Amino acid sequence: MRHRVTIVALQPLDLSKNPDSAHWRYSIPELLNSQPKEASAIRILPESSVSYAFRELKLEPGQPLKPDQVRKLGEVMEVQRVIWGGTQGV
Repeated sequence: MRHRVTIVALQPLDLSKNPDSAHWRYSIPELLNSQPKEASAIRILPESSVSYAFRELKLEPGQPLKPDQVRKLGEVMEVQRVIWGGTQGV
């Protein structure tokens, strides 16, 4: 039996404040969470697990997160990796 890595992609923080770029907050996690599902060694958590972890830690999706908060989110969701970041227009 192969060991599977569990990952989760959090909604990126939109630093651009540009309405034309707002779709990236939803598009990036969707792309990152849907594409690897074909790989046999990766398990993608459902959005309900992410929502639960945010509620458990009294955090809001889309708020700026510190590395320690991301680590705690990963612990609550029991994942080995968390994809986390933001977007910024030029």
